[in-house]
Amino acid sequence: MLAALDGSALAAVVSDGDGVPAAVYLRRGSGAFVQVATPAAGVGSSSAADAAFVGNVLAVVAKGKTPRGRVVGIGPSQTVDTGTTLVPAGNVVINDVVAIPGGFATLDVNGGDSGMRAFGADGTARGNAPIPPISTIDEFVADPTGGEVIVGYESYTTPQRWFRYVAARNALVPTPIAQKSSGDFSKVRVRRVLVPSLDGSAKIPLEIVSGPGARGARTPTILGAYGAYGTITRPRFSASSLTWLERGGAIATAMIRGGGEYGEGWHQAAHLATKTVSADDLAACAKWLGANGYGDAKHLGIAGGSAGGFLMGLALTRNPQLYRAVFGSVGIYDLLRVELTPNGAFNTPEFGTVTDPVQFPWMLKQSPYHNVHDGTAYPAVLMTTGENDPRVDPYNSRKMVARLQAASSSDNPILLLQKSGQGHGIGNSFAQNVEASAERYAFFWSQLADPAQR
Repeated sequence: MLAALDGSALAAVVSDGDGVPAAVYLRRGSGAFVQVATPAAGVGSSSAADAAFVGNVLAVVAKGKTPRGRVVGIGPSQTVDTGTTLVPAGNVVINDVVAIPGGFATLDVNGGDSGMRAFGADGTARGNAPIPPISTIDEFVADPTGGEVIVGYESYTTPQRWFRYVAARNALVPTPIAQKSSGDFSKVRVRRVLVPSLDGSAKIPLEIVSGPGARGARTPTILGAYGAYGTITRPRFSASSLTWLERGGAIATAMIRGGGEYGEGWHQAAHLATKTVSADDLAACAKWLGANGYGDAKHLGIAGGSAGGFLMGLALTRNPQLYRAVFGSVGIYDLLRVELTPNGAFNTPEFGTVTDPVQFPWMLKQSPYHNVHDGTAYPAVLMTTGENDPRVDPYNSRKMVARLQAASSSDNPILLLQKSGQGHGIGNSFAQNVEASAERYAFFWSQLADPAQR
């Protein structure tokens, strides 16, 4: 629920599925709520409103007609279709809109990396804030009545820190508030490339973080991805990653299709019947890494959780020869039964429903569990799950590990780690997160590093 500062209007942004747009309802004064946008307008989602009141005008990011988004101002007696376009669609994705003194700001994304633009209330451009490249805006807090605008961002080598945005100078001024790392990231290299997809129709952003001890094709490399629900994969700081980098490893992040790094079109390209595109994009990035001075198929591992766990299952069943080790956390693997679980129906807009005879055949072809083949040399696998997971029932990981153990012709370990007293990972304690990082890095080091390094 959003409210105008003067109390003259309320807005409700309502979504009925994960990864699908919302309907928007607006009430002015003491009147009734009136629908001003249907899901076809592409506003918001189950996790974000993508809207803000600028005065008494509701500014929304609409992606229905323009997949990378435009800002539409909905004034009195208007809808999203009759409102004023304040910021037209452009080359970057408009991910959110926030009211600031005298206008609003857009939080933008370009292939996963963040940017910010300031505008007057009528959409007049004021300038692009100097956000460093390959970074993520985590926090944006503003007092539109005339107070401060605070921007918080991080990168692969810089922990979260907070700045004041000074509109008059279009400048970011450091505040005393910042997280500090006890490790030295000064020798860590960050590289961003665009990898041609296997089908030749797209270029996949791939960001690689490596230390000074990287050894070309023998570099133990972990490739992570998500690729679902239109969720944007972003640069994140991880202090624990330094332990991997100091030992000569590399960590790569792929902004594959299925996510929202280039807008809703990027999401729809690996969605429902086209979901396998996300695994093919991951395979393209894996091949690029091996051919360009990072871990080859003997030294490359992949990692993902939740819908990214599904991606891990999809990847290892489609291209087991490309990966030496696979880490999947709280993933969906039995695609044909997941919608029978309490949270499963919420995922059908992304993965499909077996109740539809048109969707069932391609769901069967995509379901990782049903595409494990006897006698295949599968890579090493570690799957983790929480026994109290309310989002993805842990039977998914149990069944998938059991099926892989029975089918694999390789000597690679296939392991299940079920955690008591834990769920999907949301709200885990600091100690639990540290434990999970240690498990992941220990598994990958045991499989990816040459014997002399271990």
